[in-house]
Amino acid sequence: MRGNDDGLEKDLVQDWREAPIGDRTRAALEYAVKLTLTPHEMTAQDVDALRSASFSDMEIAGIALVTAHFNFMNRVAHGLGVEAPDAGTLASMFPSSTR
Repeated sequence: MRGNDDGLEKDLVQDWREAPIGDRTRAALEYAVKLTLTPHEMTAQDVDALRSASFSDMEIAGIALVTAHFNFMNRVAHGLGVEAPDAGTLASMFPSSTR
């Protein structure tokens, strides 16, 4: 998150569908969630929805690639039994990013 948008960050974590975000961001998140949870249900209509939200083909490719990369890395980590560190450990690892 950019700046000091604690409220938006909490809204996104709690339920991004209800968060006060723009239509483009919402369309990108809808696409990413569908690609993550039900990739076998993706169709050309999903790409068209992003185009309707004013995403270029290059931006759409970027959304798909970033989503796929995160999904891949999560599956590798889960497959190897890697556990995520708790918030306190993360804060100590990255002190400049804490608020």
